[in-house]
Amino acid sequence: MSVTLRLSLLLTTVALLATGCASSMQGPFVWASALPPEPAQQTYRIQVGDELRLRVWDNEPLSVTARVRSDGTFVVPLLGELAVAGRPADSVARMVEARLGQAQLVINPRVTVIVDETVAVSVLGKVTRAGSYPLGAARSVADALAAAGGLTEFARDDQIFVLRQTPTPQRIRFRFRELFDPTNPSSRFRLRAGDVVLVD
Repeated sequence: MSVTLRLSLLLTTVALLATGCASSMQGPFVWASALPPEPAQQTYRIQVGDELRLRVWDNEPLSVTARVRSDGTFVVPLLGELAVAGRPADSVARMVEARLGQAQLVINPRVTVIVDETVAVSVLGKVTRAGSYPLGAARSVADALAAAGGLTEFARDDQIFVLRQTPTPQRIRFRFRELFDPTNPSSRFRLRAGDVVLVD
């Protein structure tokens, strides 16, 4: 077989592999601007993996700092497991006060609950600092990209995706400029626990 023919076959093989790899990275997606608007959420709601600091005033033995477990519960001394995922921190504090009062463990209990650390969102691809960043209240895609140092010069500004696994797997696509347009639904999109922001 001649060198020219071998080179031609090699180049064809490389081209086919590249095409296969590119097509494997493609897939169905939905534009963020086409999604129905999410209900406005003014108060942060506790999620699985959040670290909570619960303090019972003037009763340190009942105070605790721990993470919300995978089943959405948080363990409080003497009260046991309490379902906290999906509730605001002040609602959890009032619930603990009620439980302590009902059990007659503390007279007129005063409880505070602070979310010390929230679950993280991953930012990957063509960003300055890929990694995991805390997912705070009302975290937007623009916030996540800013935390990762912004896009690199090789990034395509219309190839920003959010990969979401729950409740069903989704690839949600964004254009960079729309993330800063208050009239565009993309700017109001809110990240959730487990989301991955991927810049292609």
